Formats: sequence, C-alpha cells, structure tokens
Amino acid sequence: MKNNLISKIIAVVVALAGITVMIGWIFDITVLKSILPQFVTMKFNTAFCFFLSGMSLYFITDIDHSKHGLADIILVFINFLIILIMFSLLISIFVGIRTGMEDLFVKEALGAVYTFVPGRPALFTIISFILVAGAGLMILFKGKISFKIARIFGLAVAGFGGLAVIGYIVNIPQFYGHFNNYSTAMALHTAILFALLGIGFFIIKSKNFYDTVE
Repeated sequence: MKNNLISKIIAVVVALAGITVMIGWIFDITVLKSILPQFVTMKFNTAFCFFLSGMSLYFITDIDHSKHGLADIILVFINFLIILIMFSLLISIFVGIRTGMEDLFVKEALGAVYTFVPGRPALFTIISFILVAGAGLMILFKGKISFKIARIFGLAVAGFGGLAVIGYIVNIPQFYGHFNNYSTAMALHTAILFALLGIGFFIIKSKNFYDTVE
C-alpha cells in the first residue's frame, strides 16, 4: 500500500530525528537541539517521545493486525510510556510542580530561549503526544470507529504542527505555544515532525482489518 509506505518512511524519519536530537543534548550540539541559537530547543523528553512515536507508527504499518502478538504488546507499552511521560508534564504545568520528567537523562540550563521551565515542553507539544499515543492505542482496538478516531487524532496533531510552523513564518509566538509566564514555545523542528507524524497517522490504512475507511 502506497499510503502505508509513506507512513513507514515518516515513522523512520521521526524516530531518527528523535535520536539525533537526543545525541545533540548528550554532546551539547546546539544545531541539533534548536537549529539556531536564537530558537527554542526541542527538549530531551520531546526527542525521546518522537523516537517512541516513530517506532509506534512503524510497528502499526508493519505488523499483521489480524493477529495478536508481541508487536501488539510492544505497541501498548510504547504508547502508555508516552502517555505517562506527557501526563506527568501536563500535571506539572497546571499544578506548578516539577515531576522529574523535565530532567529526563539531561538537565537544561536556566534562561533557555522561550522556555518557561527548563526541560518542560510546550503545552501544545504535550497535547500532541497524548493524541499520538491515543491514535496508536485506538488502532489496536481493530474497529472501524476506533480507526477513524485514530485518523482524527492524527489530523489534529498535524494541525498543531502546521499551526506552529505558520507561527514561525509569520512571527506569532502564540501559534507555536509560547505564552509568557505559562508555557514554553514549541521548537521549529518539533512542529515540523508533528506535521509529518500527524500526516503519517492520518493517511495510514490497514490491509488486515480495514482496507478503506469511509
């Protein structure tokens, strides 16, 4: 299926991008963390979740959904791990406490560009990852309605990413999630990856339980 091939390519690109940014954090390579010094960084936990999300999308396009097996278990684990990380960060925003997920493996310095709390991703980033994980779990239900919901979630993620990219183009920080004294901005490469990832989930089809979704 052509659509699934495109989704698989997107999955690989997203996963590799996540790995690349994590390497950027480990070795302190600015161009990998933020593209340009004056741009906001993609947080390490964001990069890690992109790696997980890419794996999730790849497994979804590659496994036989007519059978239950190890791949399904891996998918459940991956998506629940994304939800665990992002829900803890969501709670930290509204409660105003640090949960420890902000400093996952690396610690960001104070005063980072467009960063309200070091290591904490943008609110739009957190919501987008929860939608991505939700899409991955919905597909595992193997039903027509759940498959449609997964595609809607994918479209929403692509929308968040696309809006953020537009925000960078027209210089409207609110479009990429930056609200003073409240939320960190979404990084430019984060926005691009969400646009791709959302498209990957939206166009996906499964030859094993639904060839088409009306």
